[in-house]
Amino acid sequence: MLEHGYRISEVLRIVSAPHEHITSISNGDYKISGVVGKGGKIYHDKIMTHSTMRLVNNINEIPSTSTFHRDL
Repeated sequence: MLEHGYRISEVLRIVSAPHEHITSISNGDYKISGVVGKGGKIYHDKIMTHSTMRLVNNINEIPSTSTFHRDL
């Protein structure tokens, strides 16, 4: 969220369905694409490192929106 400038709702959507938004690229990193935000804002593709993808893959349970608010 903080690394790429996404809103909470967009991050929850990406993490809930990573196969729809995250693809592997040739250098071992990942590309986040196809994210539509509030008001129809279309985000540019963003690069996510392998270490961040590891965190996404290790999520056992998606936190609630209130958990994100408390953390911030």
